[in-house]
Amino acid sequence: MRKLLCGLLAAVLICLSAVGCLAADTVDFTDQKDIQNNNAVRMLCDLGLVSGYSDGNFGPQNYIRREEVAKLMALLSSASPEAAQNAASVFYDVSDSWAAPYISYCAEQEIIVGSAGKFRPADRVTLRELAKMLLVILGEDPSRYTGADWAMHVDEDAFSKGIYAGITASYSEAATRDEACLLIYNAMLCPKVVDASQSGVQQYVLDALMNPMSYLEIRFGLTRYTATLTGNECADLSSSGSKLAAGQSKLAGHKEFAISTDLSLLGRSVDIYVKDGKVFGVPCYAVDEIYYTFSDAAALKDICATGGFRLTDSTEYYYNYTRSTKDILNAVTDNDKITVIDHDGDNAFDIVLVTNSRPATVTSVSPLTVELGGQSYTVQPFCTTDTFAVGDAVYYSLVCGSGYIEGQKVILVKPQTYMNLSGGPVRDMANYFKIDPETEMIVIYDDIDLEPGQLRIRKKGSAGGHNGIKHIIQQLGTQTFVRIKVGVGAKPKGWDLADHVLGRFSSGDRKLVDEAIEFAADAVEKIITDGPDAAMNEYNRKRVTE
Repeated sequence: MRKLLCGLLAAVLICLSAVGCLAADTVDFTDQKDIQNNNAVRMLCDLGLVSGYSDGNFGPQNYIRREEVAKLMALLSSASPEAAQNAASVFYDVSDSWAAPYISYCAEQEIIVGSAGKFRPADRVTLRELAKMLLVILGEDPSRYTGADWAMHVDEDAFSKGIYAGITASYSEAATRDEACLLIYNAMLCPKVVDASQSGVQQYVLDALMNPMSYLEIRFGLTRYTATLTGNECADLSSSGSKLAAGQSKLAGHKEFAISTDLSLLGRSVDIYVKDGKVFGVPCYAVDEIYYTFSDAAALKDICATGGFRLTDSTEYYYNYTRSTKDILNAVTDNDKITVIDHDGDNAFDIVLVTNSRPATVTSVSPLTVELGGQSYTVQPFCTTDTFAVGDAVYYSLVCGSGYIEGQKVILVKPQTYMNLSGGPVRDMANYFKIDPETEMIVIYDDIDLEPGQLRIRKKGSAGGHNGIKHIIQQLGTQTFVRIKVGVGAKPKGWDLADHVLGRFSSGDRKLVDEAIEFAADAVEKIITDGPDAAMNEYNRKRVTE
């Protein structure tokens, strides 16, 4: 089963246009799905440190050679590639290597060492050997990584600095291109050491706010933006509730950035790296953040009682990425997940996200389709890098759409139950958002008693034989709510009613119904701005159709 959030699927996504920083020019490799450490690979590609093969592949599982690593280390440490060309050769087995200047440069800087005058440029590099090179580039004393205990010292320092983060293989194993990118990326996020051997105390380059600048920022001149991701093409945590255009993301307190982010990052504190108006790499989690997911409110209460965490008056609450109150914790169901986020590691949860999702199965990849409760839904993945196969178990989520009509906030909700059980979700929605159904709700539904393309607006009334409306009336305990009926025509003689309403329209009726749907949307605006009576006067007239 795919994990909640990264594997979430949505039935509808609403996007608005946006502007902001440009993403660095990137290439999607033909074997992109095989890349495990996409964040790292993307950053190194954007910086010009790595590239793919001529066939369009990146080759993530190919082992990286010592000569390839030498070039990477030279470019990573030098102010320019040309600096390597002036280094004197010290190994007699590198003259035929295309990387000879880079190898010599790294030897000159004590980043690499050979054995008996040989470098073995075509040999593989172990994870530990690569970590050693990176530690030297960061400013650590090379002499610490010589002698009988060199491996132990490398492992100690690389582990403590987080260079080994995400590595599951033995450090003595040969590094793949994918793993090499991860190690380099991890190292670049470390502060650069200044004269590490002085008095045995490591000194760090600090900015004016006493926050360590990473080697990535120092070496490549990138500016790091750290803030809560408040909006993207999946959802929006801001007051407007309007999703952003595809390829746009927004950080709290900052303008929008032209880069895609998936749903799993919303509400999280992230780092975005920018230079000259271009975004490099992909957003990543800020290092101080603490993140937990629970299946029920009792687990959250327990960690607050026993784990030293707390909810405060400043904690923000969201239900399906729409602003809510702490009362949502009292209404958590079996299909809900609670995610709590502490942005700065002070043990006070800054954000509580409650998301509703249900297990489903992928039945088609193109278009991406899932089956849930015997029903099929065409969906969109929330994670832009995720891939699916038929038979995959996933989580299906309905994220409510919200926005404004003439300054009035509105929420669009489509129940995902069977039609004749619509009353339950409508009741829960009304209770959760604390709305008065008689004055603050509009129900839009099909009506077989109206010809295709016709509309009827009513302020109250019986169900008129519609089982979905009957259930809503039953669950709400009132017949008084505004409804918009969209005509779909009577069932043909001899047809089953279910087959009719669940079947396909003829080409002529399809055109009429599509037009009626647009009129219904206009009618909603009229009801909100001028009231139901004005809408009834304008839209209850019989439309002339061909």
